Amino acid sequence: MASCKSCDAPIEWCESATTGKAIPLDREPALAGNLVIVHGKALSYTDEDARLGRARRTSHFATCPDAQRWRARR
Repeated sequence: MASCKSCDAPIEWCESATTGKAIPLDREPALAGNLVIVHGKALSYTDEDARLGRARRTSHFATCPDAQRWRARR
């Protein structure tokens, strides 16, 4: 079980279907989440996911108080 190195929250690493990069997700599902995990990849939540009963997930970057510290610099 992984946890955030900044805030110690439980997280799960998943590959972004868009970028192919690993992203941290909050381990617990969230009603306001905008992502789902399908075949090990994080995808945007859609109406089809709602019909299939897939749990919504949230990127930990959206909830971590220290997220800016971990973002890649451009």
